[in-house]
Amino acid sequence: MERAKTKQPATGKNSLSFLFSLVFLQTALSITPGILLYKNQDGSNWQGAFLLILYLVVSNFSELAVRMQYRKDSRFPAAAYSIKLLLCSVLIILFASQTQWQFALILFGYELFQTVANSRQYFYLDSFYYTLLNPLFKGFLLNMLFLMKAPIFFDPNQITALLPAFFVSIVLTLFQQGQVSSRNRKPIFIACFLIGTLLFMGSILYLHLGKGYFSLWRVFAMVFASLMATIFTFRQKNFLKAETTLDLIYLLGLIFLYF
Repeated sequence: MERAKTKQPATGKNSLSFLFSLVFLQTALSITPGILLYKNQDGSNWQGAFLLILYLVVSNFSELAVRMQYRKDSRFPAAAYSIKLLLCSVLIILFASQTQWQFALILFGYELFQTVANSRQYFYLDSFYYTLLNPLFKGFLLNMLFLMKAPIFFDPNQITALLPAFFVSIVLTLFQQGQVSSRNRKPIFIACFLIGTLLFMGSILYLHLGKGYFSLWRVFAMVFASLMATIFTFRQKNFLKAETTLDLIYLLGLIFLYF
């Protein structure tokens, strides 16, 4: 099946700054809830936390480059990606040596997921497998690396508390897929993006009404911010500006909810 060509937006002098901003924002989004919950734990290992953050900066830079290349109907060069894999493998081993070796399994699984997304054999960024797996890592597992105790153990209360982060990751992933889709699935991703936004709002309402995790005024403020962010994305033609603003609003919202 021949892939449909996508029209490229005009790129200005500020495009590079938006790219670096996106790397920072995406790194912060995938760990902020975990850090804010983690700071209350006894015996916190901040050296291990620093290594994890450094790994995620490299990983998110690569992920953004892969998406940008995919949007241009291309792939990230294999030689450059091999260097990224080597660097990330070293950082994973260093992180595991400071924490628990079992945690390396999760991060190497994340590396495998990213490698498949960059594969020339699959249109993975247009797949709903990507829609589900990317939020699973960024919404749950990367945050849980701050919270898990060895052997690998998930506290059900912590998983419940991370529901908003998970749905935020779904919303942002669907937005990204809608912007880079090369198989004419943009309308589907846009519709799912709106559904994901509603699911996020529902999750924080559930955690307020059913669990008492968040105060009502925080929930209303986050719902209002989500609505404003969604409206902005449909009014903004430059997808880098739209994604940067969307990421920033949701990052501030998660800080607001979890702090």
